[in-house]
Amino acid sequence: MLVVVGIVVLSLAVPGVFALMTWNRIDRVDVDLVGSPPGGTTYLLVGSDSRAGVTSDVDRASFGDVTQAPDENADLILLLRVPDDGSPPRLLAVPRDLLVFVAPRAPGRIGPTLNDGPQKLVDSICRTLGIGVDHLATIRFLSFAHLVDVVGGVEVSMPYPERDTVLDFQYDAGPHHLDGRDAVTYVRVRHVEQYRDGSWVSDPATALGRSTRAREVLQQIGADAPSPSDPLGFARFAWAVSGAVTVDGSSGLGDLRHLGDALRSIDRARELRLPVTFRDGAVPLAKLRPGAVATVQRFQGLPRRGRCADPQMPLDDGTVAHPGRAGSSAVTAPR
Repeated sequence: MLVVVGIVVLSLAVPGVFALMTWNRIDRVDVDLVGSPPGGTTYLLVGSDSRAGVTSDVDRASFGDVTQAPDENADLILLLRVPDDGSPPRLLAVPRDLLVFVAPRAPGRIGPTLNDGPQKLVDSICRTLGIGVDHLATIRFLSFAHLVDVVGGVEVSMPYPERDTVLDFQYDAGPHHLDGRDAVTYVRVRHVEQYRDGSWVSDPATALGRSTRAREVLQQIGADAPSPSDPLGFARFAWAVSGAVTVDGSSGLGDLRHLGDALRSIDRARELRLPVTFRDGAVPLAKLRPGAVATVQRFQGLPRRGRCADPQMPLDDGTVAHPGRAGSSAVTAPR
């Protein structure tokens, strides 16, 4: 959800005073980031389902409010690896329902870890996947919806009529223009049914396919974001972005510009997916398959030392893989 973070944020093309005001509007959070192995930079991009700031009846109808959903979850988790050699970025989607070690020998779903702050989310990724993060950026529902509206909405196309059995989402087959609220729902749907051959058929793959829909929306936001040649539109979008995102306290102007360069090329990024076994239900759960080790290796490799060097991956067969240990494949999962 964060292609907007660096596209125009604090560009030196805007007047100095406005740039300073924009820079100061960005929220920051203190996070102890381990960092990634040499050869590139790894960004953690998070779409938060926090209802903080939802006050109007229209927004409340679309997203609910803090009285209905007081907790904060990581609804969308994307890891972006930008190689130093200029080769295409790599994008790794982490299912929000993925079983991870939220603490040593304490398994739990990764999405709810954000309710305890971004540090727990970052540590869970490090502890379970062996992926160290250099920088973090998060955005909330309402802010994302506003940014979509700033660029005039997005175009999507449905191969079949679709509806979500939980969220207010139903569209006929074909192209559709979505405003901000509908775009957020389009990315968030997870209980989708498609109308095929005269009946509604469940499409469980949608619950794990959020990254594809998010990428589709992100690319359009990046393509439609005003350029400095449109000073008023550019300033409006930069102002909206600066009020929408939260970044780690160590991120400076250069870091955000670097991220913006990478996100502008997200259309050519190599998208990787963790192989998982998914179980839907009242408490959905995704468990890693053994191939997850190879996926992480393709994404950034495992560090040779440091906190992320010995990840523990709880697998769907009840074992725990230790890919960082020489000669070790898996051991029995702790009960």
